Amino acid sequence: MFNPLTEVLPNAVLIGVQKAGTTALYNWISQHPEVFGDPAMKDFPFFCDASYFNKGSDWFTERFSNWNGEKIILHGYVHYLSFGEETAPRLKAFNPDLKLLAVLRNPAERAYSAYLQARKTGHEPIMSFEEAIDNELAGNLSSFKDTANRSYISHGYYSHSISTFWKHFDPDQLKVLLYDNLKNDPVGSCIEVFEHLSIDKNFTAKITSLNRYGMPRSRWLQNLLKDGIKWSVARELVPLNTRIRLRQLALAINTKTGEKPVLETSIWQRLDDFYKSEIDRLENIIGRDLSSWRNYRP
Repeated sequence: MFNPLTEVLPNAVLIGVQKAGTTALYNWISQHPEVFGDPAMKDFPFFCDASYFNKGSDWFTERFSNWNGEKIILHGYVHYLSFGEETAPRLKAFNPDLKLLAVLRNPAERAYSAYLQARKTGHEPIMSFEEAIDNELAGNLSSFKDTANRSYISHGYYSHSISTFWKHFDPDQLKVLLYDNLKNDPVGSCIEVFEHLSIDKNFTAKITSLNRYGMPRSRWLQNLLKDGIKWSVARELVPLNTRIRLRQLALAINTKTGEKPVLETSIWQRLDDFYKSEIDRLENIIGRDLSSWRNYRP
């Protein structure tokens, strides 16, 4: 049974995936009066990043110290699903009763969107999407940050990641949403999530638009903000949660929206070839019709 917490621990986690509307969904969920969702904890890689995980669970739960008794304490990181071999057992050990949420997006569409995001944030130095794919497939990504931000193809193999989480959690603990439904019916998607979290499904969130493609207004500022400001004086004077929120605000202000660059048909075909069998596998395990994902063209 899913009960309110008696201590300050996250009991609901949005585990992915990147570029699938998770920022908007986290915001919608957090508006619910029965939910505590600190924006700074939406994309915080505690269970992935050893530099944070090694600080221990007590340090982590301090990030939620502003909790005011809400039934749901929400946390999220868009790469938890992709790093499932590592994160699923850690999350299970942390709180075996977690309610999990995942949003899946057409893997070909998501891969290209993730590349554009990495180019925008300065994580991806390669100017060609196809060359960036080749770089990933050649095994040239070794660090955690590179693997998280520049693995465009591997992050689209959702079936393995979901199966990994099901080894550690009851399937009923993981609610899988589709990006297309989130985009086309945000209110209905929220109702599904509220039901999953056992909170009032009649609450209506203020629906904000999903993130649009954008590029930095200032590349210099973007590079400064990319990995967070490292100045020791800032770390000493400004709490971590506040630093994260300020960085998120600065990144948003520094982004100007525009039209996505057009991708060549030959590259879309290559992506189709990567994911043809994967889409079949995913349909079988989650019981959803994913025919719109096949031979995707914008």
